Amino acid sequence: MSDKMQDGIESSAPPIRETPKRKDWQSCAARVDDGCFPEPTVIDMEKMNVRKIEEVHHAGEGYSMRSRAAYERNVGNFAPSIALINPMTECLEIRGDTPTNEEWDVLGAHFHNVKKLYVSTGFHECWVDDRFPLNWPLEFLMISDATGELVQTPAILEGLVPHVVLYLTCNLMFEGPSSDQLSKTDEDAMTTFPGKDGATDPGVEIVNRPELVIKWMDDDHSEKTISLFDTVVMEAEKPSRLKKLEILGNDAVDAVQRLLLAKDHLIFGLEHLNLRSAGYNDFYSGTHILIAALAHMPNLKQLELTLEGIEPNEPIVKDLLTCLPPNLEHLWFRGPVGLAKDPVFREWIEVFRVGTLPTSLKSVCVALDMLTRRTLAPVEELRTAKVACEELLGAARARGISVEEPFDHWANIIRIFPQIDGRWASLSTETS
Repeated sequence: MSDKMQDGIESSAPPIRETPKRKDWQSCAARVDDGCFPEPTVIDMEKMNVRKIEEVHHAGEGYSMRSRAAYERNVGNFAPSIALINPMTECLEIRGDTPTNEEWDVLGAHFHNVKKLYVSTGFHECWVDDRFPLNWPLEFLMISDATGELVQTPAILEGLVPHVVLYLTCNLMFEGPSSDQLSKTDEDAMTTFPGKDGATDPGVEIVNRPELVIKWMDDDHSEKTISLFDTVVMEAEKPSRLKKLEILGNDAVDAVQRLLLAKDHLIFGLEHLNLRSAGYNDFYSGTHILIAALAHMPNLKQLELTLEGIEPNEPIVKDLLTCLPPNLEHLWFRGPVGLAKDPVFREWIEVFRVGTLPTSLKSVCVALDMLTRRTLAPVEELRTAKVACEELLGAARARGISVEEPFDHWANIIRIFPQIDGRWASLSTETS
């Protein structure tokens, strides 16, 4: 169970989604801590299992790898290794791969007190949760990398965990067919690369799972009328314990909208929602579902939105301030620098000046400093954006609303996320 991890494999092809480097995940799991838990006990699946992989190919970002060459995972070797770990461990990190159902059985039988769990699905980006342990008193669950998979565990779908983080996952589904079932329905999304010798080297299949999920959502929901939640009918299920949901990177907005369509009661019961969208691989289903739901989230106290590459005409921007949850206390918004020049942001300023806001609103933070992931905005554009933000924040102060200095908590933990532009705080907003 070595803590040493090799760097992730990079591709020169343009990414269709973002994936975490292993050192970033290691840093993340070690630092996401509120002081109530010890350092996580690490189970490195790549080290603890006996495997036989005949051939592995890397085909670029965004594609799941499913090798036709069989590999062996010996649960008989797994169980004795797990038995050496303290069964009362509270904080557990599983990295390198997702446990199989048999391995989840071993973990669930051995550990009795896991309250904080990190799972990095690793190179294969698969998520298997049919027999995810339900006997653990989980308070925090963080899943990384999983792509195009169907989430089935009641731990998530029944809201059994108070705080859930989905970190650089992509096209997760919360209803419908599994990824394997999807793959069988559309051969166009599958590419087969033959091996050198068909008898001993059958090659590799590459499945574009994100494409399959997007197509299934379009087909399944195209005939459905989204009532925009004018009448909210809560599902007759157990009350959800899920209070804080954070979806960080890739298709964050699309993901929460898929969850809304599948299990709306989980979203309506939230107290804290944090969405960090990568922009370039998000908003395939628009943003109207989320914006319509916000007004029907009476428990939501804190809303954080980091929307890279969002267009001003998207409902999540254009209509946000008129659809805020009725009891919202803290609003945090970070967006593209160009939004400052759009008439929509002028409307935002007017709402803060004389419009209707939740009477419960205590604090606000707005920063428009984002250009692209690896490019800083020109200083004059950044200055223009800060002038516009200061005008809005000045209107908020005049209404007795506290103004928070912009600081990105997750960017301080995960290096792949850019922190607030270092020039922002020192830029003068005086106009000549």
